[in-house]
Amino acid sequence: MLLLSNLLRSDSRCNARVIQLENHNLWRGSLQATGLFPASAVKPHYLDRLFVKRDNGWIQLDTTGIIWLEAQGNYVRIHHERGRYLIRHTIARLGDQLNPLEFLRIRRSVIVQIDLIKELRPGGQRGLVVVMKDGAQFVLSRSYRSRLRRVLGAIKTEVNNRRRASGPGDREMKKLRD
Repeated sequence: MLLLSNLLRSDSRCNARVIQLENHNLWRGSLQATGLFPASAVKPHYLDRLFVKRDNGWIQLDTTGIIWLEAQGNYVRIHHERGRYLIRHTIARLGDQLNPLEFLRIRRSVIVQIDLIKELRPGGQRGLVVVMKDGAQFVLSRSYRSRLRRVLGAIKTEVNNRRRASGPGDREMKKLRD
């Protein structure tokens, strides 16, 4: 506690806020360990809209309309259904704020919306080419290949679960009719 009070006496408000956050996380962690504050109660919040500066004002973009994102230094080019926009953000920072169930990083400089992937084609030297519905094509880098496999595995599992829950499929229905 002595260390905490010494740091709080400093003139920096930022240090005090960081300490508050650290103490809050320690407190929350101890409550989770006792079962009083379950980890499931903490749900991550992801962006559902962005505000982008345009001409003399700001416009609102839904994240569901984002097709893909492209890094350009400390800026990100947003390819949206309504057009292309440039914002001052790093792609890492923006990628952390997007829902990982909807968006996938396939290169160091590209994040795509999973639902808008049209196809995956074999590329040169055991690589894959990701083709988006708007026609954009990206080579999947080796370092992000495992993430794509996990996403495809999760999608396959979800589809299989839906098939089981919906009842008999076409083959089963054909057998029942015969």
